[in-house]
Amino acid sequence: MPMKFQRRLSIIKSSQFAKKYKVGHELGNGANAFVCEGVNKRTGTKVAIKASKTCNKVESLHTEAVILQSLDHPNIIHYYDYFHEDNGNYLVIELMRGGDLFDQMNRYGNFTEEKACRVIRGVLLALEFLHKQSIVHRDIKPENILFDLDDDVKLADFGYAAHIDNYLKDACGTMGFLAPEMARGQEYSTAVDIWSTGIVMYLLLFGLLPFGSDIRVLRHLTNSRSIDYPPDMTGKVSSSARRVLEKMLTVNATERPTATELLREPWFELNCFPAWMYSEPIKFEPKRGIWAKYVAPAYQCLVFKIINRKQLS
Repeated sequence: MPMKFQRRLSIIKSSQFAKKYKVGHELGNGANAFVCEGVNKRTGTKVAIKASKTCNKVESLHTEAVILQSLDHPNIIHYYDYFHEDNGNYLVIELMRGGDLFDQMNRYGNFTEEKACRVIRGVLLALEFLHKQSIVHRDIKPENILFDLDDDVKLADFGYAAHIDNYLKDACGTMGFLAPEMARGQEYSTAVDIWSTGIVMYLLLFGLLPFGSDIRVLRHLTNSRSIDYPPDMTGKVSSSARRVLEKMLTVNATERPTATELLREPWFELNCFPAWMYSEPIKFEPKRGIWAKYVAPAYQCLVFKIINRKQLS
């Protein structure tokens, strides 16, 4: 483990978890972990408790705890505690009452440019901070982008995050959001997070994955490949938004801009305002069209981890 991540975790003996936190109702349940609402018995603070189910997830949860403990940023989920116990590991983090981006997309359909801008800006601010700390997230997707009750964005789920000195080569993440260099089994850097954020932006504006979910398509993307826009939607998205999108989805990773460079784009100055500047939360009329009927069910089936490079060959 890199030196800067060798901070000693606050590992608490098994009896301490029950003494400190009361576990409430379940918020989510996956193949390797589940998340419950909880409350700190002493302070009354409501929290989210992430618990491991498998040995592999225990290691991932430990990595997530180590990384989160070293981070402090308004657009990154806040770390409270980590418990290593005989019956599992428990990560205690900030409770985000606003849900995740996937739920909002499924409920409301395509986002307006203003709403999409605020989401992407929040993600890029988090990535700017992470990348300056030489940390790559490696799993930017709607489920890992959360909201508080003020509609502010926070990046979550650092189970695949890693410290990066120069390059990494082990592939992980979610199909449809992988960068081309990762799909090809090549060395990669923090630029993979920028690509994934571009995929999220395209999904917000158009309700589709721009390159689908076939890894063979990603492998064969060329530097000259342009982005295809839905013919009925192109005119509804500004040229400044398309400029940001095309920069993030630059196939050549060495030419892909950094989060800092992207945040200087005029699109963010024109469309982004802090949540508190709105007299009331931005609302959308529910839309259950293409996203709910076709894209969402298919996308839910695409989440997986690439175990090793053999699956990329």
